[in-house]
Parts: sequence; structure tokens; C-alpha cells
Amino acid sequence: ELRAAVADYLSHRGIPTTLDQVIITTGVQQAVHIIFSVLAPGGHPVAVESPTWNCVLDILRMLGTVVVPMPVDAGGADLDEVAARAHSTNIKAVWMTTGYHNPTGAEVLEARVRQAARLSTTAQIPIIEDISVRDLGLGDDEPPPTVAQCAPTAPVITVGSLSKLLSPALRLSYLRAQPDVIRQLARQKTVWDNGVSLLSQIVALRLLPHWRALAGERRRSAATNCAIATEAIRRALPGWSFRPPDGGLSMWVNIPDMDPRRFAQLAIRERVEILPGTIFHWGDQPTSSIRISLARSREDTEEGIRRLARAWQRD
Repeated sequence: ELRAAVADYLSHRGIPTTLDQVIITTGVQQAVHIIFSVLAPGGHPVAVESPTWNCVLDILRMLGTVVVPMPVDAGGADLDEVAARAHSTNIKAVWMTTGYHNPTGAEVLEARVRQAARLSTTAQIPIIEDISVRDLGLGDDEPPPTVAQCAPTAPVITVGSLSKLLSPALRLSYLRAQPDVIRQLARQKTVWDNGVSLLSQIVALRLLPHWRALAGERRRSAATNCAIATEAIRRALPGWSFRPPDGGLSMWVNIPDMDPRRFAQLAIRERVEILPGTIFHWGDQPTSSIRISLARSREDTEEGIRRLARAWQRD
């Protein structure tokens, strides 16, 4: 029933989907592990945006995957180099975000989405698109289309999160792909478990018809926290710089003249946790960025920025 409900949800969001195109997984982390175990086992190259969700990088390291990093700018992942090398390399898959990029919060340009769709169609390279925060825009505009919408018959795998959409406590996600690919992924999933928590699926099934209202609450909360963090940083930490996020649940902030890993340790002393930008890059690429969560309460956000300011002054 939940697979059918997800297929209906995606279809209403402009991604025509049938029941046999969906798998339910225990979070996006399991979904990613399943995909790369099937498409790119150890030693096979994949193109991955950098920065990207750090758990993807952890899984690829564990699998021994050869990673081709793709730079990310204000329009999302830059696929130019991958597209140019598509016919001369053996890249097995491309991982990218559509909708709103994680962790930078930038809206991914429609031109980048259509470029990925053409790449998948012409070179038959699987595009794995993460749409986990696509419904969590901080403005009123609809995000650009997904790769699956632009290339309905190409080897595109869409990864989405019911936890982000409905409730963090659910720990549920889904995979959407062509039926033959779904069968391969489903066989791999049985290696790890015999099924996702039935109780969580029942709760998700009852919540999913209300996704617009639930996502709206999360959007409003994140937008409020973004405004609070923006004002507080500009007031208490004027040397920091950032581009306000278009969507998602985090801010990507540049801090001057300090290794973000060192600042994360200073922040811990003030009992506030942030993630240094290095862990979102393949190969621990040097960066001056940190990620600040917008997913907590208003009070936590206000107190968190105050503590970050104290940590900065401590240095």
C-alpha cells in the first residue's frame, strides 16, 4: 500500500510512476548503499557532486568506489566535464541533487537537470538524483523539474525521503526507477533486511495524503530559522559570508581565516554541534565552509548562533 501511495504522490508531482517502479527503504542511507552496491561495486568509477551529502561519500569509501568529483556552484552540480568524457570513460553512474542542493541550499538550475537528462539518454549512464528536500523550498516558487521528468525512459534512479517530507522519526525513503532496475535493487535489499518496519510504513501511509500541509510546516519553520540565523550572523559575526539558501534544511556559511574542523571543535566546547565543510567534499578538499542546520526549533537556532559567536570570540 505504501509503494502505491508513493507512486501516486510522485505522479501528482509530475513524475509518472507505477507500483512496480518503487522500493521502500530504511532511510536514504540504505537506498544509496543498495544503488551503488548494484551499479558500481568496488573499483568502478562514479561521478559525484562535491560538496554533497556526506553519507554518500562514506558509503563510496566503504565500497572502494573510484570517485570523479563534480564541482558545485550556485546552480548545482557542473556536469560539463563528465558530459565531455562520457564516451571515453567507464563512468558507471552519476550522483547529483535536483530541487535544492544539499548542503548548500542552492536551487539546481533547470539547464543542469536537462543536461543530466540528455547525458543519461544519449550515453545510457544512470543518473541517481536525490530529491529528498525538493518539497522544502524556502520561497513560494516550484522547483525546476527532475531528471526523471525530463528523461522518462532513460536509466534514471530517483531517491526521495519520507522522513524529510513527513516526519524525521519515520526513517523511511523510497527509490523510483524502471521496473527492471527496481528488480535488481530489490534483490540486493534482501541481503540487508526482510522488510522495512511495518509500523513506520503504516504511519507513513496515513500521513502521506497530508504531505502538502506537513511539508508546508517544515518549510515555514526552516524559513523562520533561516531568517533568525541570517540576522544573528550578520549582527554578531559580520566577517562570515553566505548565500541565503533557496531551500532545504541547512545553511552553507564561509568563515574567514580558520580551518572549519578546528572551529567545529571550538563550537563543541560551547555545546553546539556544526559540521565542517571538508566532510562534504571528496578527498577532504580544503574549504572554509561549515554547515548550520535549520531543522531545529526557533529557540535552538537562536541559542545555537549565540554559542557559535562565543566560540568564535574564544579563538
